[in-house]
Amino acid sequence: MPKIFIVGATGHIGGAVLELLYRKYPDVKIRALVRDEGKGERLRERYQGIETVLGDNAALDVLEREAREADVVLKSRKLFHLSSLHHIVHNYLRLPDAGPDVRQEPAISALLRGLSNRTPKPYYIHTSGGGLIWDEPNGEPTDKIWDDVDDIQEMQSLPSSYIHATPDAPIHPFLPNPLTRLSQLVFSHSPTIHTAIVSPTIVYGLSPSHDHPTPVTLPMALNQIQRLGQGFTVGPGDNIQAYVHTVDMARLYLLLLDQALSPSPSNPDPSLPIFGPQAYYFAASEELPARDYMSSLIDALTHNQTPSLTLKSSEIIKLDHPEISRSTLTKDPDVNAKVLFGMNMRVKSTRAERVLGWRPVEGGVLEGLREVVGVWGEGERSRGAEKGKL
Repeated sequence: MPKIFIVGATGHIGGAVLELLYRKYPDVKIRALVRDEGKGERLRERYQGIETVLGDNAALDVLEREAREADVVLKSRKLFHLSSLHHIVHNYLRLPDAGPDVRQEPAISALLRGLSNRTPKPYYIHTSGGGLIWDEPNGEPTDKIWDDVDDIQEMQSLPSSYIHATPDAPIHPFLPNPLTRLSQLVFSHSPTIHTAIVSPTIVYGLSPSHDHPTPVTLPMALNQIQRLGQGFTVGPGDNIQAYVHTVDMARLYLLLLDQALSPSPSNPDPSLPIFGPQAYYFAASEELPARDYMSSLIDALTHNQTPSLTLKSSEIIKLDHPEISRSTLTKDPDVNAKVLFGMNMRVKSTRAERVLGWRPVEGGVLEGLREVVGVWGEGERSRGAEKGKL
């Protein structure tokens, strides 16, 4: 019986993947890393037969041991790691020291050590939090769309010392390098491990995850709206950003898992290997100008009347770039999201479409935004009630 080890099974994306995986392969042995016993208990109650392992990204011995026992390892994580974004913005704006950063390299290395030099060749499916194409965050549009097949050679030729580099390498943000040092680390193990990297764009929609039903980018935007008392764009807000529904994302992972678990995997386009040193999968289903998303987000907040977030004005303010961002960032690093929402992020998911037959089918970003904000608001009320009991 195949064994799958999942890192991030309680997260927004990982929870959606686990739901689809368990539904399709109820007899596959699944072990999931959890940070505390409460998370483990909830997973075991929901998915009969699943086994949980206590640990986190710092538990390197646990990660290596579990990977050594698995046929497939799937590492899922949040799309935007806030501490990484915090460092990128501080470097870009030449602000004072940003403090300690959290990097993934030791954890990934431990997983790869556990998988290496095995027969039969195991599988590693990685989620690239730093694999997006980011540019100057000035709110202006771009015509450049990065394709994970046509542009793979150019992407791989860029040095690893750009965005999301490791602490000992210089960071030069806002120059496009989707294949980061971590991605290069993963692909360097392709001779002994079947590797694939999935790079989400901005994830939207509701996830079946109990702990993280709403996207990580939502509170990033709402925190800034709360501080300003109104919606915002960086500059004109004409910058274009790609989105993907979390359940469509989960289906892409499931298609990769289908190939890993199949005794006779098939590929409709043999010119593009499903796994290997160029198996980089962008995931995108829709594009929107930042101002359109912000307008709909303000509408959703008004509709839901969330008590914890009061709008002073329905007007959407235009933030200058980078002066206002610099001024606010020195007071509160969390407002780094202002820089995030000023970037372009345009990609094409050619590889997933051609070799996996992946097609997004979920509803669009804006049509479900009221429901997503409503669920977020309910979570805020529940958390507030719990704090009141303490």
